[in-house]
Amino acid sequence: MRFSDVIGLAPVKEHLQNALRRDNISHAYLFEGEAGTGKKMLARTFAQSIQCTGKAQGESEPCGTCRACIQVQNGTHPDVKEITSERLTVIGVEDVRKQVVEDAFLMPYAGTRKVYVIPEAHKLSFAAQNALLKTLEEPPEYVVILLLTENAAAFLPTVLSRVVMLPFQPVADDLIRRYLMEEQKVTDYAAALAVSFARGNVGRALQLVKSDVFPTRLKRVIALFSEIDALRIHQVNERLEGVLEVPEEALLPPGEGKETAEEKRRREKKLQRAALFETLEIISALLRDLLVYKATADPKLLIFTGEMSYISKACEALSYEDLGRLFKELEALRQQLHANVNALIALQMFLLQIQERIQYS
Repeated sequence: MRFSDVIGLAPVKEHLQNALRRDNISHAYLFEGEAGTGKKMLARTFAQSIQCTGKAQGESEPCGTCRACIQVQNGTHPDVKEITSERLTVIGVEDVRKQVVEDAFLMPYAGTRKVYVIPEAHKLSFAAQNALLKTLEEPPEYVVILLLTENAAAFLPTVLSRVVMLPFQPVADDLIRRYLMEEQKVTDYAAALAVSFARGNVGRALQLVKSDVFPTRLKRVIALFSEIDALRIHQVNERLEGVLEVPEEALLPPGEGKETAEEKRRREKKLQRAALFETLEIISALLRDLLVYKATADPKLLIFTGEMSYISKACEALSYEDLGRLFKELEALRQQLHANVNALIALQMFLLQIQERIQYS
């Protein structure tokens, strides 16, 4: 893996590469960005370049072929360690003490530096953060710690004051689309659809084009909207349950970590909420397409260019006033869900409002 292989993230890559070129690497970095933004990929690339023995002095790209590079790629380099925990929802103080604090005072085995990567570092308990603080305050000169997180606010101020914070910003849509079409061999329509929902997140875009879950959910939403004027209330509810269905394989615990009953309940609830908000994104994009097509009659401006039959029919049934009210109701629904209102009932009520507007328009 090379820095040039990482899509977007120019400011972060430039900072890390300049540190490598000048041999001025900080003892601790915090990569902040939502899941799928490339934090782990860039951390591995940075670690690989730190350990690389095949690159010339002043170079920042790892050669990719030396023994050290291959070991980092395979996860077997003795001086690059990824911190793990048996618990799925927390990284405890003992994990940090044994895998970082105690190990950090042992000299590097093969290279000149030791790199510790902590994925999902927002799961560090406050006790674990305090244990790590001693190493952050007085780090051995050869230690580099990479904290990867979705939420910097989860850290103690004393920890944040001792790390270099690097925010991972959304990647430009055209870069993601080109990557999907050229590297992943995705069709133009599928790439455009994924980009529309990825919001600058490369990992999310890849997930959308590789998984059957999103296309299935999209088809079920379109089918529900296409027939909603003829459905009875119980049929709307049944269709909605199908839309929000989470595949059984997704409900299985990730990896081999231990999971308590409460952790399982929370994880499943998180998956169900993710399905709900993805459904809201699809509905929002569909309403957007209806408004755009009603105003322009130009299918090239649509996200769902493959759903012209439904869009043209719905535009005839709904007025601008109807669409404006539906957008307001959708935003109100989002606010309700963030306030932990019963999600299924709230969405059912919203769909019945759509049904009423179509039937009486």
